[in-house]
Amino acid sequence: MLSAIAGVTWWNFYFRLFPGAIRSPQIIEFLSHRLRHIPGKLLIVWDGLPGHRSRAGWDFVQQQRGRAGGWSFSRPMRRN
Repeated sequence: MLSAIAGVTWWNFYFRLFPGAIRSPQIIEFLSHRLRHIPGKLLIVWDGLPGHRSRAGWDFVQQQRGRAGGWSFSRPMRRN
């Protein structure tokens, strides 16, 4: 199985592929890289997956002191 995590700005589309399911460490790695290379704040859209609700992920965001925020929660996508 191959999983993708993605982000978008007005001008660019960023993504990263990971083998297996995406969990907290992969989310933190992706966000860390984006925070190093994108100036300003990040708006993160979570879809309710377990890795998005993890303590490690929330702790990481809190450590960013306002650079990552503006939360928007949506419903998880359903597989057909």
